[in-house]
Amino acid sequence: MGTKIFVGGIDFSLDENFLRKEFSKFGIVKNLKLCKHHETQKSKGYAFITFTTPDEAKKAIEEMDGQLLGSRKIGVSEAIEKRN
Repeated sequence: MGTKIFVGGIDFSLDENFLRKEFSKFGIVKNLKLCKHHETQKSKGYAFITFTTPDEAKKAIEEMDGQLLGSRKIGVSEAIEKRN
C-alpha cells in the first residue's frame, strides 16, 4: 500500500481546504490536489491526497470510502500511478 489515495465523487462545491480538514483526521496530508477543469477552474469531482505513511492512507480509505461528504457519497481507494 502506498501513501497516495484517490477520492472520487466529490461534491462540486467542496474545496481543497475542506478536504484537507476532513482527511487530516487520519494523519499528515503532505499533498492534496483537487482536479479542476483547466479553462473554468471548476472542480472535476475527484482528488489525489498523499499522506506521510501507508498506515495513514489505509485508515483514510477504510474510514471514508462510501461516506457522505457534502451532498454526495465519495469513493476512496489507493491511487494507481500512471505508467507511460
